[in-house]
Amino acid sequence: MPRTGVQTRPDDRSTRKDLTRSLAQNSSLLTAVALQDHFARQLKIPGGGLKPASLKPGAQLTLAQRYGLIQRPPALLTKQHHVFHQQCIDSFERYAKLQDGSERVMKQLESEKDDIDALFAELDASLDQSRQVFDMVDARSSPATRSQERSRHTAFVDAAATSTSGQSHAAATGSVANTVVPWDEVDV
Repeated sequence: MPRTGVQTRPDDRSTRKDLTRSLAQNSSLLTAVALQDHFARQLKIPGGGLKPASLKPGAQLTLAQRYGLIQRPPALLTKQHHVFHQQCIDSFERYAKLQDGSERVMKQLESEKDDIDALFAELDASLDQSRQVFDMVDARSSPATRSQERSRHTAFVDAAATSTSGQSHAAATGSVANTVVPWDEVDV
């Protein structure tokens, strides 16, 4: 006689009756084990060997979900050869919402395009002005200009050396750069 709860052959009717009777007697124990297994999977507590992942929809149900003790996850949406998971659908909905937002931003950018073009035109104009200034500075730093400035400088130094005081030099050149002014006469 086979033991109760152990199925030796799937086609043996007496064994099935014994198994059904055993399950009815131990339903509270089975319920407790099913719930414990379900919560252990949710908490990802290691307990036994991991089963290889199945490609069949609904194969990942826990024992508690199979017996209806815990609500099953929503059914997978299938279409011919592809299974649409809820995560895929959720991510598509997020993408659709973002697409609406990005279209609004693009419309605003297009409306502000003229302002941006004006800004770049102003930047180009200021760049041209700065190039003109640098060209003038470069022109002043040519060798001929430098020799003229040196000759003016030496003439100025010679004139300063011949003058006996800063006052007479200022009167002679019309410059007040080297004029000595007492501190109490300076307006602050």
